[in-house]
Amino acid sequence: MNGVVTKTLGDLLRDPEFGNIYTEILKFCREPKTKNEIERFVLEDLKATYEKTKVWPAYFIWELEKTGGLRWEGKWKTTEMGLKLIS
Repeated sequence: MNGVVTKTLGDLLRDPEFGNIYTEILKFCREPKTKNEIERFVLEDLKATYEKTKVWPAYFIWELEKTGGLRWEGKWKTTEMGLKLIS
């Protein structure tokens, strides 16, 4: 075993520390959003600043893309799987 832990989208949404942030980003991206729009949403609306979370807003985008919750279509958009998990 190589010791690498692979998270699923469900794991992210259940995360006790960041699950709500991931969920709110997926809801926000039902309509396509730019990276800047998402980052502003995370910082200003969710108040998830680096000082509080110890990660930058782009981290949440990257994790959601990696687990299949967001996809790039000229802008970031919630996937069908992401929509099912937040509905």
